[in-house]
Amino acid sequence: MQFTQSLQLFQREEILTVTFGSLKPHIVWHGVKLGQPDWSHDSHSLAFTLRHPEAGEQLHVILNAYWKPLIFELPPLYKGEAWHRVVDTALASPNDIVLPSASPPDASPKVNGNIYLVGAQSAVVLMVAVAVS
Repeated sequence: MQFTQSLQLFQREEILTVTFGSLKPHIVWHGVKLGQPDWSHDSHSLAFTLRHPEAGEQLHVILNAYWKPLIFELPPLYKGEAWHRVVDTALASPNDIVLPSASPPDASPKVNGNIYLVGAQSAVVLMVAVAVS
């Protein structure tokens, strides 16, 4: 609860718009491929990126309701940024939720590469952390 309450993304009262490259908070929808959500009736997967550029916040949420693991593309990041796993419900406790610490780079495991294997019938939340040199 403290994690979500600390993010400015979740302190907004207006509905997030689908906007690419905006400086305002926004949402971008995806499927297993970036920018290609499957809105069909029999779809079993969905992903979305929440961005608050002014606050430097970015979350990527992946939902896999399919009975098999699926590989999802991850949004590209700027140099010095990295995705960190905050939630992966396919993992055993206590590794399923690893909340970030107060100062980056955080305790949440870094995700290497531009894809993520999401377990069957599970959810993943990734967060951007900026590397401190």
